[in-house]
Amino acid sequence: MNAKIALIGAGAMGGAIGTRLLETGNSLTVFDLDLVKIAKLTKLRATAATSAAQASSDVDFVITSLNASHIVEVAAFGKDGIIEGARTGTVIIDMSSIAPDATRKFAQMAKENGMA
Repeated sequence: MNAKIALIGAGAMGGAIGTRLLETGNSLTVFDLDLVKIAKLTKLRATAATSAAQASSDVDFVITSLNASHIVEVAAFGKDGIIEGARTGTVIIDMSSIAPDATRKFAQMAKENGMA
């Protein structure tokens, strides 16, 4: 599968996910507040984004890999977040280490904004 994917969060887990996605031939755009983490993936041919919105603007899937519910909420629904940039119908895959109740809440919010 050669998909266009955005990765929001490139820490230990996100970096490993991003590396594997690139190794399997996918197109990856990455956003993280830590530029060093982004650089590790751009060396493998990922494209760097300056915001979650920019990363999400021309992809089929957005993967979040973040470590707290409030961070996921800001990255997805805040200023320059995923919802601002993603096209209607974009699939958001939350791989974050957060509570199931938060994930269900965010899934409903994404659905209300035309995402899956």
